[in-house]
Amino acid sequence: MTPPLESGAEARALPAVKAAYAAARTSSRRGILAERNHAMLCEALTDAGVELGHHDHRAVLWLAGWEPEIVAAVAGWIGRANREDDSDG
Repeated sequence: MTPPLESGAEARALPAVKAAYAAARTSSRRGILAERNHAMLCEALTDAGVELGHHDHRAVLWLAGWEPEIVAAVAGWIGRANREDDSDG
């Protein structure tokens, strides 16, 4: 679970963000960052038990096009919200 992020530098230090950039640096294939971002979001949503419809998934794909730091923040929100929901009951 990602803690609340205070800066872009803090987000860049996250393992998933570092891995996304490392994968992009070592590949000549386009779309690596978006693929890694998509996986980061889908993992957070799956862990939270979120079921996606077609339109929802289109939104995930759109979000995956942003920088890994932004995607990590969104994935962190999902994880923290899910954790808070689990502790309510």
